Amino acid sequence: MTGRPELELAGALAEALRPLVRELVAEEFERRLDLERDRQAEPAPYLTVAEYAERHRSTPAAVRARIRRGSLPAIHPPGSREYLIPNAQQPGGHATIRPAKSAPATQERPGA
Repeated sequence: MTGRPELELAGALAEALRPLVRELVAEEFERRLDLERDRQAEPAPYLTVAEYAERHRSTPAAVRARIRRGSLPAIHPPGSREYLIPNAQQPGGHATIRPAKSAPATQERPGA
């Protein structure tokens, strides 16, 4: 060995640590996968406006309008710019949403 001893030691140390680091990374990866699976398996208690709109084939603007009219229950957490809508899939969530108030019926004019 003609190289510098500290470089040889560093190389040997790196080789010795490689399997341990690989094992730790694999364990962390598996832990995060498990967390993600759990998160997907358990429905979120609330949906964002965008999530609700996507699930109900609507637009975020239409969802916000329903919230403002009071026909869609939602909360507005302090300090947040986003409304949160109870998830119907979550226990205690609103499975049915009240329909919007209908506009008053218009009368046809005679002779029209």
